[in-house]
Amino acid sequence: MLNVEELNNKIKNIFENEITGINIYVLMKNNELKKLNLIDDQEMENDLIKGFKESFHQKLKELEKIDKYSEADKIENHIYLYDLANKPIQMEKMLEDFSSQEIETTTDFLDIEGFLILIGSEIQKIVIYKKYYAINLLKKDKFLFMNINDRITKADSEVLRFDFNFEFFLLENNIYIPNIDKLEKICKIYDILKKEASNGIKKIEEINILENTSVLLEELEKSSFAKKVIKACGENGILDNINKEKLLKYVKDNPHYSIKVNTQNKLILNTKKAIQNFIKILNEEILISKLTNTEYEVHSKNKFTE
Repeated sequence: MLNVEELNNKIKNIFENEITGINIYVLMKNNELKKLNLIDDQEMENDLIKGFKESFHQKLKELEKIDKYSEADKIENHIYLYDLANKPIQMEKMLEDFSSQEIETTTDFLDIEGFLILIGSEIQKIVIYKKYYAINLLKKDKFLFMNINDRITKADSEVLRFDFNFEFFLLENNIYIPNIDKLEKICKIYDILKKEASNGIKKIEEINILENTSVLLEELEKSSFAKKVIKACGENGILDNINKEKLLKYVKDNPHYSIKVNTQNKLILNTKKAIQNFIKILNEEILISKLTNTEYEVHSKNKFTE
């Protein structure tokens, strides 16, 4: 995974390369990809590239860290690397080698889902995903004025308002997300999170430590909980590095976690607090300070409350 400096340098090199060009592709609502038939105008291309360059500068100038999306805590000045196995269709399209394909061109602004903006060269490029919103289209059912050669005339077609905001971008086959809320709003990411988390719960089932895992499945209706399960059950997590007996002993030695143990030595998650604390344990979110001997929740730095 790149660090902040490496990411910034790679993006800077793309935008400052003399042979950098721009192509705008359109993702239709039926998932078909078309290419926006832009007029051959170098000045317009330069303005588009400049606009996205400034947008990237604003988003990344105070960037402090790159985190994995599955471990995201929505921290200010962090950007997130998408690391789930399953991807929404928008990302699947970005990963296609569409620049080398024969793709139909279009000038139609109707039935658009979003834009894939390719900036760079064949050697170095970045693909940006920008959501299309109906508010961006000024339809010709309204009376639209436009200025041509210092004279006002009526526009005879739809007009698209195009800014330089975007939702996420692809660099070297990795997808980076500046704003998680936007991603989760436009990509219907919940189904993917639920599927990944369900696979994680199967991993918990394999160690046979819970009396009933269905209570975890019920909690997956919340995307925030689903992400915590994905993180807890990921590679090199506690489940890969600790045995069942040690985990049971830890829970028994800490009754204030509100997790009971039945006569078959299985954990009973019969309250919301028990469920939350079990996942916190797997994510090592509850630790004891060696200095004060006080239990803290790692991310908030607040004392753990029973």
